[in-house]
Amino acid sequence: MLISMSGIDSAGKTTQVDLLCDYCKSRGISVKRVWSKARGTPGVLLLKELFRRDKHMNSEDKAEYRQNVYGNIHKKRLLYVASMLDLCWYWGVYYRLLKLRYRVVVCDRYLWDTFVELNHDFQGINISKSILWRLVKAIAPKPCHSFLFVIPAELSIARDRQKHAAGIEPVEVKKEKIDRYLALAGQGKWTDVIEGTRPAEDIHLQIRNTLNL
Repeated sequence: MLISMSGIDSAGKTTQVDLLCDYCKSRGISVKRVWSKARGTPGVLLLKELFRRDKHMNSEDKAEYRQNVYGNIHKKRLLYVASMLDLCWYWGVYYRLLKLRYRVVVCDRYLWDTFVELNHDFQGINISKSILWRLVKAIAPKPCHSFLFVIPAELSIARDRQKHAAGIEPVEVKKEKIDRYLALAGQGKWTDVIEGTRPAEDIHLQIRNTLNL
């Protein structure tokens, strides 16, 4: 059974993944948690390690370097192509193998989180009409259940600060991403949309009941 947890940063995804994995382990249910995003899959990370020049830069120089990369249309398209091809392997092959080995596979972020991030990071590329994106969607295994956690942008920032998260996004960016998530939810991209401001244990119980675990 493949399950996905989606939402903006600090929406409660990781907390629910932790609770669900702990519950499965306590009941002797084989479970595997996975995390992924475009530009964060093993193949792309290896390429970044080999070719990036910002390894020893301070935070300001790194931000400038990243801005220059995304400002160069050729570099941006190359990174996009590499990211999509690596997702084809990572989701299409690796995730399917995990499904064969484990009774429950829990995705902390998945397909539509990636879509939201791609639209933000690769502006100028029409992701919806991209052949590579359509290929990724076709290859990626469909979750049995998918949960979207929705919280206000201001609460997301407050939780980010409590966790001392690095690179906290401005409220305008948070709201833009929330709008994208809600638009996708309106298209039925998730099986369940959950109010993320509710107590974590209440949400966990709802998820367990939905999964019949």
